[in-house]
Amino acid sequence: MSMLKAKEDWFTDMCNVIEQNLQANNAKKAYQEVKDLTSSKQGRPRTILDKNGKCLTYSKDILNREVEEAVKSLKKGKSAGICNIPGELVQAGGEAMIDVLHAICQKIWETGEWPTPWTQSLVITLPKKGNLQQCNNYRTISLDMPS
Repeated sequence: MSMLKAKEDWFTDMCNVIEQNLQANNAKKAYQEVKDLTSSKQGRPRTILDKNGKCLTYSKDILNREVEEAVKSLKKGKSAGICNIPGELVQAGGEAMIDVLHAICQKIWETGEWPTPWTQSLVITLPKKGNLQQCNNYRTISLDMPS
């Protein structure tokens, strides 16, 4: 698929979403979509490549690919968060886990609402060596707060 065709398809999809929101009497969402479409920074379709080097332009495909990359990039041996699920277990879940995480991310994207436990953490600063009056001589860790 050429970039021009992909761009046209992306604009058509965005226009369809706007029309659907207007038909559903969701003017706020439609306005936000128009604003995103006409914004100089956000209005351009963002693209990334899939495993085979194919250009992905649809937001659903891009989000799925980003979730897959995030799962693959989890570091081993790190402590689990508030959910008590270590990164290794998430990675071991394979495609099924990626599909579930993608669905969760898609829901957050559509509603704009984050699960409360995902937004609560305690940030602690730990000093490094050097002058402790300088902010760059500290590192931070985040501790999940139980709800």
